[in-house]
Amino acid sequence: MPRQYPPGFRDELVQRMLDGEPVLAVRDDTGVPEQTLHRWKHQGLIDAGVKDGVDSRESAALRAA
Repeated sequence: MPRQYPPGFRDELVQRMLDGEPVLAVRDDTGVPEQTLHRWKHQGLIDAGVKDGVDSRESAALRAA
């Protein structure tokens, strides 16, 4: 089963990456797998409106339906 991370922890790491910190530096600092960080960063860019896609709120609503 995949490891669950607290939402605040995830948000903090996403913000660090969006602010320009390299994914590998965040990985080395936190131990979170690189692929997980890439996925979080990609979703963070969508949520910030930088990339096209389904943002987190819409995704949660779709899963709940």
